[in-house]
Amino acid sequence: METVVKLKELTLYIISKCPGIDRLRLSLYLFMSDFGSYAESGKSITDAVYIHGSDGPEPRGLDEAIKELEKEGRIEIE
Repeated sequence: METVVKLKELTLYIISKCPGIDRLRLSLYLFMSDFGSYAESGKSITDAVYIHGSDGPEPRGLDEAIKELEKEGRIEIE
């Protein structure tokens, strides 16, 4: 559950910097953020496990995080 909370916060941050971002690019930026942090500090930001999606790496829990953020009215992802 903690991972979903962290995914939500990082998703909101990325969306604030890249308005209108699509889901594919969001997944890529989440991956790059997590692995960039891991390379520098030995710890990822979200602690998410990444799976091989059809279009690239995707964190487990992203669907849940996006649904919660949409339900809260904080984002709209197309």
